[in-house]
Amino acid sequence: MINKAIRRYYQNWLRCDDDTCCAFRTRQTPLGILHKRHLCTSCSKSELITEYDDRQLNLQLRFLKQLFNIDAYKNSINRTKIEQVDAYFKTLSVDVTRSIHKNMTELQLHIDRIIQKSGYAEGDMPPEHSEFFTRLSYFGISTIDADGRPWATMLVGSSTTFICVVSNIQLNVSAVLPEGDPFLSSVISTTHVSPRYFAGVGVDFSNRRRNKVAELITSSKIVGSILHISLITNESLRNWSKYITIRKLEYHKRHSKIGADDRNADNVTLNQECRNIINQA
Repeated sequence: MINKAIRRYYQNWLRCDDDTCCAFRTRQTPLGILHKRHLCTSCSKSELITEYDDRQLNLQLRFLKQLFNIDAYKNSINRTKIEQVDAYFKTLSVDVTRSIHKNMTELQLHIDRIIQKSGYAEGDMPPEHSEFFTRLSYFGISTIDADGRPWATMLVGSSTTFICVVSNIQLNVSAVLPEGDPFLSSVISTTHVSPRYFAGVGVDFSNRRRNKVAELITSSKIVGSILHISLITNESLRNWSKYITIRKLEYHKRHSKIGADDRNADNVTLNQECRNIINQA
């Protein structure tokens, strides 16, 4: 019900790109036209653009999440208002108070389900996300090289020294990568490039939990054979675990080797071994 109400409010609203002179708004034009250039029907000069984007929808959901949380509301007001809230609840019967808290909890859970199913991301990492990453000994991560090409790798380390949570937006990761790893080369070659984006995902196969983070690589350096990178995230979300199977993993120490490095070749095709690996996926 809440989800439908929000979507009715946000869907199909368009506005003129010229806010100063025209400020025309309409809900009559479908969003599909945005794939093509569409002039404002009022001024016939500027384009129509979306009035509300996904970020604003996410903020609305997060607002509703706080709206149904009495404790969160009390934390955001001064002492006088807190006393007024407490005094009001004292005038209610026990059954009514219990019913209010029950309904508020159900509404909070409903909003949580909407946010998780929609895939909208929180800006900061919740405490449970931070704790989750500190327990991992492996972490999938990707970035782009100086030519804008994406490269991904699996970082492996110790669950006690691998990932360090500095704050609710920063992770420090230390890992050994084989020489020639495209991700390692990309990080090294873009040291003086700004911004440097990344996306990473952690999976706990013991409970099928998967969390994603993404935004910027703020620093990177190699000390000995260890790569140290600092990650700032403004996207943190828990992904759907439907297709993750519970597994028990055992650490297998090995020294990875790069079999071929054809990143800069123009006419490379996959050999039979590579095709066999893909076919088995």
